[in-house]
Amino acid sequence: MKTRRKPLKLLPYLGLLAGLIIIAYFPVTELVDSWRRQQVIDNLEQTVYQSDDSQRQEMLAQARAWNEKLAGKIPEIPADQIWPYEKQLAPQGYDVAFSYIVIPDISLKMPVYHGTENSALSAGVGHLEGTSLPIGGADTHAVLTAHSGMQNMRAFDDIRDLNNGDVFGVKTQGELCTYQVYDIETVLPDEIDSLTIQPGEDLCTLITCTPYGVNTHRLLVHGRRCPVPDGFGETRMDATDVIKNRRVWPFLLALAAILIILFIAYRKKKRKQRKES
Repeated sequence: MKTRRKPLKLLPYLGLLAGLIIIAYFPVTELVDSWRRQQVIDNLEQTVYQSDDSQRQEMLAQARAWNEKLAGKIPEIPADQIWPYEKQLAPQGYDVAFSYIVIPDISLKMPVYHGTENSALSAGVGHLEGTSLPIGGADTHAVLTAHSGMQNMRAFDDIRDLNNGDVFGVKTQGELCTYQVYDIETVLPDEIDSLTIQPGEDLCTLITCTPYGVNTHRLLVHGRRCPVPDGFGETRMDATDVIKNRRVWPFLLALAAILIILFIAYRKKKRKQRKES
């Protein structure tokens, strides 16, 4: 009888262990995704560092010409010599990150890809084609978009926590442009008037779907170019950034509760064994 009871006695512990694995899945995937994004950003920085300066300057000149053409200005490069969108800032190919965004107030750093196709948004942030490339300058308005509420990655979930005065940055080909939030609005998907280029302005807007799981509207966070704050964007993504993510907190609390229960059960079992011996 005793040998038959032992497996039954283990069932509660096996259940707790299964719960532990399930609950740990979300924080672990968040950590893995943060590590993956940091690796993409490191590779991007390394590519820029190792690239020939003349090649880098040519890409930036092409991007400026693209933006000038978009703004209705006479570009510094003849219009027929301006690269198409898929070649802009893409020495390694269209589907490789060409920039990255840093938002210190929500502990977020993500690579930026061309376009808003699923391949781009499932890997990071997408640049909305038809808007200015994110290199700054007068008469530009770059628009960057990313998902919210994804189970396997954290993207623009927390931009709704940003406030006027907060600063985010976009780094492209070694050039860092920082933007101060000046307006936050919720609009319908077809309400795009605030995404147009404003004469003389250097703007960048972040977009994500809202509300969570419904996605009937778009949350727009508008930023205006500002001086780069001291030490901006120098920190790397690590495990602490996952802990700062409030979506993870319930899972971490549940994880801690299960570990405490297992520890208490283990201590009780040890005490019982000592008494019996």
